[in-house]
Amino acid sequence: MLDLGAMTEAPKPLAQGDLAQTPLAHVLLSLLERGLDGTLAIWPETERAGQDRVLFAKGVPVDARLLEPAATLERGLLPLFHRVRGPYAFYGSDLVGQTKLRDTVDPYHLLAAALRGGVRQDVVDAVLARYGDRPVRVNASTALGRFELVPKERAVLDVLRAQPQSARARRASRRSRRVCSTCSRSRSSSRSSAARSDERAWSRA
Repeated sequence: MLDLGAMTEAPKPLAQGDLAQTPLAHVLLSLLERGLDGTLAIWPETERAGQDRVLFAKGVPVDARLLEPAATLERGLLPLFHRVRGPYAFYGSDLVGQTKLRDTVDPYHLLAAALRGGVRQDVVDAVLARYGDRPVRVNASTALGRFELVPKERAVLDVLRAQPQSARARRASRRSRRVCSTCSRSRSSSRSSAARSDERAWSRA
């Protein structure tokens, strides 16, 4: 149950699930696609009390109350991508208030930064496995600047633009796998409707 201190009745979540089935990156993109306002509460993997709470405005993180101290909102959110399991729930109200972390973090930039910092390898493998031997093509209409990719990552995209390749063909390079995964999860690449449907899925209350 959500611990809301003095509140006598916890609000009903709009959606809920577990990070073991729906990784945080997928939850983040679902919120962005729906443009939702409210609070994402993430319970720790251990028996530790409390939750990490992230406030969203139109699907974009704007503030948080976190179990671990952080200098900025982005730095505070990045460790959450390493969570292997743990319940989460999204509430259509502000359960954060205003903190010193108040900021606006582009979800695409956050996703790229999380992958760069060593996000769960099983999640990357699962995303790329959906492609099989199909070539990865970068959508020319995507605003890739939102990812704030580093030069070596942009070089990988230049290669994919010039000659689309399968994810398996690029397995030897961790950077290539990371960039392909970023594009896949952010809808920057062409892919099957089945993969799109699966990534949007999360359990509704």
